[in-house]
Amino acid sequence: MSRKILRKIVKNDEEKCDGCGACIPACPEGALKIINGKARLIKESLCDGLGACIKECPKGVIAIEEREAEPFELHTQHSNHDHETINVKEGGIAN
Repeated sequence: MSRKILRKIVKNDEEKCDGCGACIPACPEGALKIINGKARLIKESLCDGLGACIKECPKGVIAIEEREAEPFELHTQHSNHDHETINVKEGGIAN
């Protein structure tokens, strides 16, 4: 696990998120996915903290916060920017 640093990163209010998925294609890093009907940050190191997803959320539930998080890792290729839904079950992930 990477050391954590204080930096800006997206935060989604999961109570208010309706899982529409509008934020998913807006994230060029592929840091968000719909999991159990809610948009979720799948890996801290994928989020650049710039908030391209914020303006796409019709509910306005995504914001930038400054907190301890894994450092951003620039990736050259992201294979999945669609509206993939992942259902998490106790003990693992099932697609």
